Amino acid sequence: MSFEVYDASVPVFVNMLTNMRAWLEKAASEKDQSVLADARLAPDMRPLVAQYQMASDSAKNALARLTGTEAPSMPDSESSFDELKKRIDRTIAYLNGFDRSSLVGSDDREVVLKFPNGMGYQGR
Repeated sequence: MSFEVYDASVPVFVNMLTNMRAWLEKAASEKDQSVLADARLAPDMRPLVAQYQMASDSAKNALARLTGTEAPSMPDSESSFDELKKRIDRTIAYLNGFDRSSLVGSDDREVVLKFPNGMGYQGR
């Protein structure tokens, strides 16, 4: 059995996001959500809500780049755990829309990343 790009992407991202969704449930049972939503593990980190938004963006944008498609737009407007769970659910549904055949040849696809500061990365 060969290891394909699909194996290193879709199930990994879905598992990560599923776990992150469960962490929200656990956290909500331990502490006030409004306190946790703005919490940071370190002073130079973004708040918890932003960390979830970035995880969602990373997963959906990675699959879009690998397949040469456009990722769904998800404005970073979430402020509650319920909203974050819905975003995770939408991201997982998007990821599950890809099958093995949609990633065939993606290991040879050129991927170009452009950052807001004008810098970027290009590779295969």
